[in-house]
Amino acid sequence: MKRLLMSAAALALSAGVAQAQYSDNKVKIGVLTDLSGTYSDLAGQ
Repeated sequence: MKRLLMSAAALALSAGVAQAQYSDNKVKIGVLTDLSGTYSDLAGQ
């Protein structure tokens, strides 16, 4: 178990960091709603 945890920690530390990029000083914002898809029957329309 200890070996698995050490392997997972090493993998997490070696993973690259995601960097945000934008161009022309424009920021796009998206909205996810529950109007369609899997969960629309539970709380959507």
